[in-house]
Amino acid sequence: MKGDFLGISLFVVMSSVNLNAGVIFSDNFDATNGGAGQLDFAGFTNWTVSAGAVDLIGNGFNDIKPGNGLYVDLDGSTYISGGIQTVAHFNLTPGNMYTLSFSLANNSFGPAGTDQNAVEVLVGVGPFSETINLNGFSDFSSITRQFSVAVPTLAQLSFGTPGAGVGGDAYGVLLDNVVLSEEVVPEPSSFLLLLAGAPLMLSRVRRRLR
Repeated sequence: MKGDFLGISLFVVMSSVNLNAGVIFSDNFDATNGGAGQLDFAGFTNWTVSAGAVDLIGNGFNDIKPGNGLYVDLDGSTYISGGIQTVAHFNLTPGNMYTLSFSLANNSFGPAGTDQNAVEVLVGVGPFSETINLNGFSDFSSITRQFSVAVPTLAQLSFGTPGAGVGGDAYGVLLDNVVLSEEVVPEPSSFLLLLAGAPLMLSRVRRRLR
């Protein structure tokens, strides 16, 4: 029983230390523009079109991936490849863990029919960057990446066609379901204080189980 009590106590301590995780940004685009698609769209609430042009499609409007609500084609109908960037800036804290998830699909209904498209995913300048390539008629799939920062960082999220602002073919990567979350990791001193309180918690657990 002593081992059981100790296990319960340590579980309580670790649960307290663990992880205050929370979503700090989320957008699935479904409420954008009153739920209606629009070509060459720039009226986002949470984003600015940082270069070129993008299309807001879905919900029966140019809906090449039905059943996903609204989503963004990052190579807009003006034949100028585009990108979007969050209006908000996020304070990223050293020691905390950040999780960025998003859904991507490929719009390959262009002249070639099997177009390869790419998207550059950026969190500020430095904390995270990746170029992702998609081929053919790939459907939406969820992608998750984790990162941390070495110094306090103020950053925005960006998704764009490589070389955004130059010529495109109006068929690009499709973006949906962007979520950024943060796990707050306590300072070592906080962890030690919680461990110091373990005997008290153990005593309380024992009294409750008697």
